[in-house]
Formats: sequence, C-alpha cells, structure tokens
Amino acid sequence: MPKFIFLLLMMSFLISCSHSPNEEKSAPLTVEPYLLNEHEQTLISKTAVQMMFFKLNGTLHENEDLELYVEEYQNGKPTKKLLMANEFREVKSIFQNTIISFGYVDDTNMNNEENKIEWIIGTPSGNIRAASEVENIQAYSFNHNIFEKIPLKKNEPTIIGAWYGTIKGPLSTNDRSEDGSLPKAIQESDLAYVFVVKLVDDDQAES
Repeated sequence: MPKFIFLLLMMSFLISCSHSPNEEKSAPLTVEPYLLNEHEQTLISKTAVQMMFFKLNGTLHENEDLELYVEEYQNGKPTKKLLMANEFREVKSIFQNTIISFGYVDDTNMNNEENKIEWIIGTPSGNIRAASEVENIQAYSFNHNIFEKIPLKKNEPTIIGAWYGTIKGPLSTNDRSEDGSLPKAIQESDLAYVFVVKLVDDDQAES
C-alpha cells in the first residue's frame, strides 16, 4: 500500500510538472480574435470609434521582439506604414490573454476636414494614432482577417484585421484569408489599411 500511494504521488507530481510555469514561459506566441460580449459591444457602439480586439498568448524569447503596425495598400500593393509599435520586450515578454486592438475614428464631421480618418493601435502600454486622407471611396468594409488562434511565425507578417474600400461602387468581394495572409479583398481594393502583427529578431525591429 505505501508503494501504491508513493506511485500516485509521483504521477501527480509528473502531471503538475507537465503544466509548470516554465513550460508556459516557453510557449509559442499566438494571436486570436477577442469577441466582445453584449455589454462591451453596447459600450463601444456609444462611441465614435470602430474597433476590433485580439488576444496575445505566449512568450517573447531572448533577442525577439513584436511589431504591430498599420500599413497602407493602394491598388493591392503596399505603399507605406502609418503606425508602428514595437519594443515590447521593454514592457513585457510573457503574454497571457493580453489585449491589443486596431480601429479608426472618422474625423470628417468632427474637425471639418474632408475624408480624414484617424487610425488607432492599442497596446499593453496605451495607444498610438495617425491620420490619413481617404478620398472618393464609395464603399468600404472593416473586418477581421483571422477567426481562430494562429501561431506567429518569425519574420512573417500576419494580417489580423483590415479596412478596405473602392472608388468604383460596391465591393467586388468580401473575401478574407482567415490565416493572416493577404486576402483577395485587399488585392482587389483601391485603398486598404491593414493591421499587422509580426514576430521579429530584436536587432531587426524597425524604430
């Protein structure tokens, strides 16, 4: 009997070790949509902000960093980056359901400036913003580009959300990639702004 009890205790110990904090600290980085509950949706709807939220889980290893940025596309081609948030290692390296966000405020009626949109990235330490001129857009969409948890691969940009529009009338497609790659909807749009998450080597992070 004592041997049996010892065996049970040993099995319990091994199981607990299999879920030890050390293992969690070495977990790969993943990103997934954060779905708002009804109360949260109501609160957001009372503001002028259109926003989507995501969760980060996993660990930034030594000499790694994370980039979040908004990139502009014209006629399906990338043209410039408007916003960049990085140096995450200085803030935190272990993510446990850490919320990030991407959204915009249409400032057209607020500041009497035509066709101006302010883009927003929300990070664990706050938010950053930048404005751009959006002209002659007849139809647009603002959508997630992923629908479940996906792993981040080193030096591969993952598009997790996007705003895209056309000057030609209705959107020809609302296709999304679902895996973070460039969706057909953006390739066929006249203008797009995409929200990108990218795991990089620390010495390659953009300033």
